[in-house]
Amino acid sequence: MTGPTAVRPVKNHTWGSNTPLRDVLPVPAWWYHIGRAVRWVARNPAKAVGIAGTLYVWGAFGVVGGTVLECVLVACALTGWVAWKSKASGAGLWGTAQALNVERKQRARLRKQWPLACRAAHLTSPSTGAEPRLRKVRSQGQGTFTAELWCGRIGVPVQDVQKQIVDLAEVVGCREVAVTHRGPGVAEIAFHWSDPIGRTLPLVEMPAAPRGQLAYGIRHDGTVASVDMARSLFIGGQTGSGKSTVMWALLADAVRTNTPLRLYVADPKGGVELGVLGDVAGKTGGLIEVRQYAVELADIKKMVESFHGAMKKRQKWAAEHDVYIEDSEQWRTKKGAA
Repeated sequence: MTGPTAVRPVKNHTWGSNTPLRDVLPVPAWWYHIGRAVRWVARNPAKAVGIAGTLYVWGAFGVVGGTVLECVLVACALTGWVAWKSKASGAGLWGTAQALNVERKQRARLRKQWPLACRAAHLTSPSTGAEPRLRKVRSQGQGTFTAELWCGRIGVPVQDVQKQIVDLAEVVGCREVAVTHRGPGVAEIAFHWSDPIGRTLPLVEMPAAPRGQLAYGIRHDGTVASVDMARSLFIGGQTGSGKSTVMWALLADAVRTNTPLRLYVADPKGGVELGVLGDVAGKTGGLIEVRQYAVELADIKKMVESFHGAMKKRQKWAAEHDVYIEDSEQWRTKKGAA
């Protein structure tokens, strides 16, 4: 077997990461095409399975019958998937279908415009001119997509990406872009087509918090907002800014995660916002138990002093018995036992 169409010529290259294998080994041309096919199947398993399934159905039922059967199966699968999505979102079958179609268009626009946006923002490799690839693109719902950005591998610092979020949003066509530094040369990038925190978040849509924490909402980048149960927390803000909303969200997440809480409630407003907790004060049982509830300043002072005294007793007992608090889930641990 001779000739340039049968054997690829060997160029004057040495082994290295930048040298294609076809330029090093004189292999037949059809070997090279087989290798490309295997690589495509490895990178696109879903498409490969779809093509193989289509050829099998055509062989079993003919081209016309197989096409009709595939259309019916695809329609049933899409209907079932939309119905499952609508049950989780509560938006109805048609509303969910419209939302999924908008999400599909936004994902397609993101993939199409991302290379152009990187070039417009000058976020390309100084050596090759390639743009950083978006990895693990996921939809978070409500017009938000997140992805991993391994920009350090091509010589683009994460800080440069954070400085160009306005240009990226303009070219991609979304409302805003948020970049979170995750490690050396690695960032998490979020694309928002709508305001992620400008809506009411149903409890069923609130992401789960890590172990030992309670969730109360989502952050600007679409990730879960949570607090550590083992740390003290102070919530402050102007009237109507949502202080009580954060508290109720924390209590709701405690119920959702089966986390028991014992509350001492001071309500100087006289039950305007926390009156429901006062109605169940002193009742035992359940995940959330209101130990004491006070409205008047004198009663609040007594409650704080009583709680402070009980805390001192526990600290004294812990010191006498050589016990310390290790974390929020293991309250009594002998020193040196862990």
